[in-house]
Amino acid sequence: MNTSIKEELRAQFAENQSGFLEWIARDNALSTLEVVELLPETTRAIFDADRLPQVLEDLTQWGELFIIVQTGSIVAEIVSHLPSASVARGHYNFAGGYPFGGHLRVDACKNIVFIERLRGERLSKSLQLFDAAGESILKIFVRRDEARELLPEQVKRFDALKARLTD
Repeated sequence: MNTSIKEELRAQFAENQSGFLEWIARDNALSTLEVVELLPETTRAIFDADRLPQVLEDLTQWGELFIIVQTGSIVAEIVSHLPSASVARGHYNFAGGYPFGGHLRVDACKNIVFIERLRGERLSKSLQLFDAAGESILKIFVRRDEARELLPEQVKRFDALKARLTD
């Protein structure tokens, strides 16, 4: 990849982090994770996925989350608790009883990424799972209240989980 494009994006993100990261990646022949790595260091934290079981279990205690599953053809948005997951046949199997459910291949997730960036005038906080190709598997956003402010309890949990992974 042309380093000048990466440097241009890094400079752009220093001023303004808005925009759909997947679209920026596509338009510049980068993976989404490569684009995330160009965000200012203060806005992102990237971890190996070896602690994914702990992260998933922690998320079950956050209450209703804003969950996004995105492919090239669809963006599915779900407001749901994250159910507990058991491991069987190489998958995290999310228990039923909530709008969100399904199966995540254990070996599919390579990185856990915390992103805190301004989207327009508002701060956004998300935890995202990335595959080996550097593409997003699952995005989990801190929810907002009726005034469009981030839910304080989820902000505390987000910050605490990120701090635990950093230690």
